[in-house]
Amino acid sequence: MIFKKIAQIIILLFICNISNADSLSIFGGKSMDSNLIDFPKKAAEGNLDVERYKIIALAYQQSTKPPSIFNKLNTNIEYIYARHSPDHVNETALAYNVTSPSFNILSTNVRLGVSVGLSYVYGEPTFEDGTKNEPNKKYRLLNYNAYEISLLDDNEQSSIFLRIHHRSGVYGLIAPEHVGSNFITAGFRYYF
Repeated sequence: MIFKKIAQIIILLFICNISNADSLSIFGGKSMDSNLIDFPKKAAEGNLDVERYKIIALAYQQSTKPPSIFNKLNTNIEYIYARHSPDHVNETALAYNVTSPSFNILSTNVRLGVSVGLSYVYGEPTFEDGTKNEPNKKYRLLNYNAYEISLLDDNEQSSIFLRIHHRSGVYGLIAPEHVGSNFITAGFRYYF
């Protein structure tokens, strides 16, 4: 199957390129029963439904030259390997990451980031929503998005961050609407 081969290539890239990393991260968290669009409102209301599914992930980023429209931003290629439990399935993701320059809020260096790419899950992704017509059908290859806020140390050598790890069908482009999952995670990143 072509998607399995793509996922294997992502793993191979991850292993071969780890020495070229500009940063390494580890993050983990829990799944939420919420559509991404509803997440900000539910978070503001304190009404997030956290589920039993967990994720732990290792990621690294390699710097890329930003296109001219992003000339003041930082851009990276991000490789992610994640383990989902309790179902013990693996996920690989390859994404284009854009981050803001650091700025200061209340004496803390802050950086915002967003990632867009593809994600592939090995095995049966049991925690993701199916469609109303086919609630038990699951999709391994989905779009990957991440939304992140990082708090950096004074030297900007490391950071702690909060990230939404999102997989979806892109409103029917890759999979039917309302297929996907969201994890709210926290992590640590070290910059080389």
